[in-house]
This record gives sequence, structure tokens and C-alpha cells, in this order.
Amino acid sequence: MMSENRILDTDETKELGRKLLFDGHQVQSKLGGNSMFPYLRDGEVGVTIRVPLDKLKLGQVVVFEQNDRWIAHRLVGLNQTTEGLKLVAQGDSTTRPDRPISEAAYLGVIIGYFRKGKQYKVDSSCHLIYGRIMSNLRPFPQFLIRLFLRIRNRLRRF
Repeated sequence: MMSENRILDTDETKELGRKLLFDGHQVQSKLGGNSMFPYLRDGEVGVTIRVPLDKLKLGQVVVFEQNDRWIAHRLVGLNQTTEGLKLVAQGDSTTRPDRPISEAAYLGVIIGYFRKGKQYKVDSSCHLIYGRIMSNLRPFPQFLIRLFLRIRNRLRRF
């Protein structure tokens, strides 16, 4: 007996990804946008796992749901509030942090990515140092990256 082929809509895909993460599986998903440039780039595939909130480290790239989208940004703060733990994240090329992230919106942590067919893991000391620099020296690195992106985009027009 042949099974029926069906294309999942966006909501079904997100729900399946969430279920897989919470069941202890890793999830690979296509990344979009330039908010994490140059660390993660548009079109690459990120590998996400669920990490308990008490094991999170500043500088890691967390995945969370906001405005009905999955977002991967660098963890730059953890705040305990009366409503529970709030995560503070910011893209490497954005000038301001995201709105505080609730525990319910947190999905996992990027542990690797695929670039040009090659897999990279983010647990090396170089990745950890880069993450600390990006989170501790902000907004200076973000300013430089934004400047680079503007120049690159203008040069592409010619």
C-alpha cells in the first residue's frame, strides 16, 4: 500500500519541528536573512537542538519563535523576572536587541550549520570566543557589520 504524499504548510512544519526538538531530536532548517551575518548567512542550513534553559551560555545562538516566525539570534542576556526567565537576544548585524523572549517561545540552540556543502560545528573555542566578543562588545561589532553590509550592497548595484 502506497502512502499519500502531502506538502506541509508553514504552521505544520513549525509544529513538527517543535515536537522533534522537545522529543530530543535535532532539527535542520533553512536560515533566512542577514541578521546573523557574517556568522550565519542567508540560505544556509542551521542544526538546532533543545538545551535546558539552565545550561544556556551567553554568546550561543538561540532559536525562538516571535511574530509567528522562527528566529536564530545570539544570546546576550538572561533576566529573571516575576513572570519567569526572559532571554535577551540580538542579531550579529542588528543594532538593537530583540524583545525579551519568554521561556515558552524558546526552542533551542544552533549547534552547527552547513555552508557550501560543508558542515561546521559551533562548539569549538573559536566559535565560543566569537560569540563572547559579539555579546560583550555590542554595539561596536554590530555597527561595523552594518557598515560592511551597506558598502557591499552599494557595490553590488554597480
